[in-house]
Amino acid sequence: MREAEIIARLRDLRRLREQRARETVIRRSAAAVDAEIAMREASEATALHLQQAASEETAKLGSLVGQQVDVNSIHQLQGLFHQRADELARLREAEDNAAASARRRERDLADARTEHRTRTRAVSKLDLVLEKLSSDPVYGKTAREELGEEESTAEHGTFNKK
Repeated sequence: MREAEIIARLRDLRRLREQRARETVIRRSAAAVDAEIAMREASEATALHLQQAASEETAKLGSLVGQQVDVNSIHQLQGLFHQRADELARLREAEDNAAASARRRERDLADARTEHRTRTRAVSKLDLVLEKLSSDPVYGKTAREELGEEESTAEHGTFNKK
């Protein structure tokens, strides 16, 4: 098999890797968008809860103004306040979890984009090598040495599939 054929096959393999990296970028981009939507929805739920709790508490307290208040009414109000506070804590925790998930998805997307750029550059370099090899036979030896170095670094990249 000639050098050009070997390099062409290597380029085809790298194109497959580049295609897989592109697909990973697309998947992770969609996941990042979903995480952003979830974060926004959690934030809106917290804001809505705060608004509803405030209006309900104002209405309850307003109904007691000017009346004689017994201990039972005070305990009911206290229970309502504690219930609303617990619900708010749960919503804020969900909001924090959604924000952490969105940050994690953005990091994953950035890693996938970096990997895709690396794979694209590798394919481009092999295209250039094939072009040079077909036009200049002396270039072949230098190209083989350079490809050997790049292949070892491309094979042991930092890309983690998730």
